[in-house]
Amino acid sequence: MPTEVEALTYSTAPEPVAPFNFGRASMRDAILHTCERPGADDRNNTPGGTPQEEVDEWLRFMKEKNVRRVLTLLEPNELAFYRTPLKDVYAAAGLHWTHAPMSAPDAKDRAMEAIRAAEAAGEVIVAHCTHGMGRAGRVSGAWLCERYGLSPIDATREVMKQAEGQSTLRMGDPPKLAEYLGLLSRPFKPSV
Repeated sequence: MPTEVEALTYSTAPEPVAPFNFGRASMRDAILHTCERPGADDRNNTPGGTPQEEVDEWLRFMKEKNVRRVLTLLEPNELAFYRTPLKDVYAAAGLHWTHAPMSAPDAKDRAMEAIRAAEAAGEVIVAHCTHGMGRAGRVSGAWLCERYGLSPIDATREVMKQAEGQSTLRMGDPPKLAEYLGLLSRPFKPSV
């Protein structure tokens, strides 16, 4: 019989999916949104393989949504998919950029600092990984835990409920969220 935590590890599967898999992290605030990266088609996963027109389309959409800040969760090797560095692309578009790859030891701190700065400025920030599902969903949950005091299980529930209501793809994984938050001293292993 699965534990409550195991039962919460799941993905949403809407049809159709919101454009760029863009949506709010939670109804609690309008600060944090999540989405897929510009040119998220896996066929673009080669050095310089993301067409500039796909990046430009993504930028137009984000401007329509009043996004002023971008939190990139991509690993350094994933940044190579762009001909022009994302840092430069976002700066040219007038967007404030923070890079917080999940593998960095201070990833969570950088991500939360970027979201708090957006909140203080009253600006919308979008967090993106590749498809806007796993890493972006985890950052959404972390924000709910840090800002609103939710537990990893309750934050995951809220992120997933929000995703279902707005037709976005998200993955919920309370053990990974707890590990990201530094709440586990060792990898999570649920009891049977």
